[in-house]
Amino acid sequence: LSVLTKDRITILEMIDYNQILELLYNEKDYDNAILLVENLDISNFTTDPDSTTQNVAQLKFEKLRKFQLLKAISLLQSSDDQFSKAIDLFAEYLGSPKHVISNLPQGLKQVIESGELPPSYTHKSQIYQLIRFFTDSRRKLIRLLDNTFTVFKYNNLEITLSVYKDDDSDFSVEKNLTLLDNYLFECYLLVNTRMINPFLRSKTFCDFKMVEEKCKELDLLDQLITFYYTRGEFSKSIELLRQLRKIDELVKFLQKLIQLPQVPMKLITDNLQVIVDSNSNNFDLLLLNNNIDYSNVDYRQVVEYLTRPNLKNYRLRYLEYLILHQKVTSLELSNELFDIYFADIEANHEKIAKLYSVSSYNANQILKKLRSLPSSHISQKLMIPPLMKLGRYDDILNIYVYGLNDIESSIDFCLHVRDIKNDSLSRGLIFKVIDLCLKKKDHSSIINYILNNPALDYIDFEEILIKLPNDISVNLL
Repeated sequence: LSVLTKDRITILEMIDYNQILELLYNEKDYDNAILLVENLDISNFTTDPDSTTQNVAQLKFEKLRKFQLLKAISLLQSSDDQFSKAIDLFAEYLGSPKHVISNLPQGLKQVIESGELPPSYTHKSQIYQLIRFFTDSRRKLIRLLDNTFTVFKYNNLEITLSVYKDDDSDFSVEKNLTLLDNYLFECYLLVNTRMINPFLRSKTFCDFKMVEEKCKELDLLDQLITFYYTRGEFSKSIELLRQLRKIDELVKFLQKLIQLPQVPMKLITDNLQVIVDSNSNNFDLLLLNNNIDYSNVDYRQVVEYLTRPNLKNYRLRYLEYLILHQKVTSLELSNELFDIYFADIEANHEKIAKLYSVSSYNANQILKKLRSLPSSHISQKLMIPPLMKLGRYDDILNIYVYGLNDIESSIDFCLHVRDIKNDSLSRGLIFKVIDLCLKKKDHSSIINYILNNPALDYIDFEEILIKLPNDISVNLL
């Protein structure tokens, strides 16, 4: 457009809005640049023919972000009163931690990096505002850390790594998280040490040596133990707990290790002696605790370790817990437990009976061991389950009738066979009992426990009567 006047000819050339933004950028007139983008249709700033089908809010956000972050930097550098507003802009428009930290006021950076808060320092609120920014930024960046999840929703916008790369082509999520966490850790040290433990309990990206040295320097040993644990430095945590003689905390720490998917068994066994020397109940808390999941524990290593002279007393309790409570089906462990019990069957006969019901065992070996012991009511009773396992029913009846003189229990056994097998086998065993009683001339037991037993209604009683001798008492009949 040419405008003619008396004095001159003025030529006005049309330029696009992107050029206007470039001019405003060069003049550092960020407010007008922001005003222009906010008030004009976004199509004025793009030549992309598909822009009409894209998310208008998304395009506007990406265009605004550059100038809002520049404005935030200018606010940081203008006065302390604008610090809060600048941090809000950095948070809203996804300023990278590296970008924000590099533009912090020099005085504030020096305070944070020195780790000391001067008594006369008047801008403590700025550190709290930085903490707010770092925690918010951390949450957003962690979403982009996994390569399989490269987009997250933010105010109905789709944020990708490319957004951050607009102002830093070499942007690295990992490096920014490390820088961010280092500063966040330093900020907590200055104004809120209570937050250090929760912070270090989560997955952090702090420089390992820096955190270790700071915690030791400030005697933050509980926090250091937490940090070691989250970084997988379990042996360092244990070493520190032992140095501090915190045995109760050591037990709790080992409990946590036991429930990991990959249990560091050597660390568990190497510290058993220490914790039981302090208190024998610690063994139960660590290895016999019903509130702990032991599914990932290699119990064989524990059993092997408990062969040591000072720990042998705990071996029996651990074997019982494995087999009776954890339902570990190991023939080797069962045999060892049987050997211990058979050393005193008088005291352990109830435990042996329970062990029969829950463990695997070699019935022939068990019978051999029992026969090697002096014969008694208890030893004969203990023979019944392994004989049952072998299906040697006649031998069981002989024990009941001759060894134990317990006809009633022999009939109960026959009824049990009926339940688990069939009527025919049970009936045959009943007549076997009758024959054994006749040999003993024990006629009253036949009457009391067989003929007068309503549970034996599947037996032909005429056959029983035929078997009875002629000299049986009429009064008894």
